[in-house]
Amino acid sequence: FPLWENTGVVLGHGRFALATNQVGAGMGDRVQISVNPMRFAFRAPNFGMKAALFSTPRVRIAAAAELIWLLPGASDAFSTSNISSRMSEGRTDKFIAPLAISSSFALAERVLLHATLTGLVTYAGRPDAWIGLTGVCEWRPLLHHSLALHVTEVGFWRHDFVQFGGSY
Repeated sequence: FPLWENTGVVLGHGRFALATNQVGAGMGDRVQISVNPMRFAFRAPNFGMKAALFSTPRVRIAAAAELIWLLPGASDAFSTSNISSRMSEGRTDKFIAPLAISSSFALAERVLLHATLTGLVTYAGRPDAWIGLTGVCEWRPLLHHSLALHVTEVGFWRHDFVQFGGSY
C-alpha cells in the first residue's frame, strides 16, 4: 500500500461500499470518506477522503488523500508493502500520505480507461517522496464483473517498481 490505482468515481450521497480493501460512505454528491480494513489488520490505522473535481456522463476526475500510520511491527506483518518494509524499524512514528488525481473515461458503454497520478509522502524520522502513474483498461462484460489490464510505474527518477498484468 498505498494502492496506486484508483478511479475518478466518487460514491454518491447515501451510497456505501463494504469490501476488504475499503469501507466507504458518500457524503453529499462530491465527497466520500473511507478506511481500509485490511491495513488495520496489518498494524496500519488509516483514513481516506476523495472528492469529485469534474464529472460528465463520460469523464470523471477526482482528488484523493489518505493518511496511514505505521505502528511498530507493521513491516513485519503477514503482508506488507515495499514502502513500509523500507522504512526503518526505529522508535520514530512512521506515516504515509498518498495524494492522487484520478480520472475515468468511458471509451464505450462497457469499456473504461482509468489513470491515476500519485504523489506519496512518507515520514520515518525524515520526510521522503515518490511519484507514480498507473493506467487501467477495464472491460465490464456483465454487471459487477470486469476484466482489466494494468500498467504502473513508480519512482520515475529513482525507479521503484513496474507492474503490468491483468485481473478479473
